[in-house]
Amino acid sequence: MSKENKTTARQNMASEGVLNEQYTLNSWFVKVKIAFGIDRVVFSFVEKGKKGKGFDVYMNIDAFYNWMEDVKNFQFKKIIAEEKASGSKYPKHYKFITGLNGEKSVGFAPSTSENAFAVINGTYNSKESGKQYANIPVDYDWLRTTARWFFLTSKSYYEEMAETTVKSSTAYRNNLGEDDEAAPATETSGTKEKQNSKQEQTTKPSQTQQPQKKKPVDSTKPGDRSDAKAAANPAGENPLKAKAETKTMNADSNSCVIKADERGNYRMEILDEQGKPFSLILPFSVIKNDVGNELFSKFMSACEASKKAKNHSHFIMKYSEGSYNNKPVLVFRGFIQ
Repeated sequence: MSKENKTTARQNMASEGVLNEQYTLNSWFVKVKIAFGIDRVVFSFVEKGKKGKGFDVYMNIDAFYNWMEDVKNFQFKKIIAEEKASGSKYPKHYKFITGLNGEKSVGFAPSTSENAFAVINGTYNSKESGKQYANIPVDYDWLRTTARWFFLTSKSYYEEMAETTVKSSTAYRNNLGEDDEAAPATETSGTKEKQNSKQEQTTKPSQTQQPQKKKPVDSTKPGDRSDAKAAANPAGENPLKAKAETKTMNADSNSCVIKADERGNYRMEILDEQGKPFSLILPFSVIKNDVGNELFSKFMSACEASKKAKNHSHFIMKYSEGSYNNKPVLVFRGFIQ
């Protein structure tokens, strides 16, 4: 009889997108997951004996990168040791606050036990359950393992972001108009200007020399060119498609609302209640007829303020499944008050 091939603990974690996990004997446990689609690292805290109940804290991926860099070069160990020597029992240097009005946080504090180096501290101030605390002790090897898997998995992500940034940066040069072109730096110095004026006096064209004919200059401004192209290539079929069936979602976001196209549609990135990421399209017709410009402007401002404060926005909405430019999206249908 053949034996079944069992998956290892690391293979199971990999299948769930988990960088590392840590358990305690009779209290909380945590899984540290990667969520490249929304630029986040997720600390998923679960309380034992509560049928999987707990809370997730979404941390900015670049802030987590800085923490893991400190783990790698042992700066992390030095700072936690200094905090322990000062008698600190709560996260100070390594603390990330998020959620609506800072209701969630995650961080590392010195361990009060000799059997651990630090404690992962997660908090959630829930209206339904009150304030929840999760404290999971870890040693330094656990931190180094977490850092190792983060750097291994994030390498291609950062390379892709870098490549996209470089490609996007070329657009600035391609969009320059004649009025935006700057003269070389060597031509703008005072010394050079004086030299040029002297040369102009001594090198005037003689009577036998014929002045060079200037090439005709296109007087059309860059904006006019694009408008002309738009007129020559009018907008075709609407890229937004939506199903008729509507659903509701308690959405979470740390994204700004940005313009999607010239039709007046907007877009943003959201998470559902399970933390699954989606692209959300907010159609012009819904904004105009159902939401109203005043409420929509307030919503945009609130999302922008939350992002600047490194917090999340929460809202309940109606939506439909659909596609935008043939890519799957959710289509906003209005707020539920």
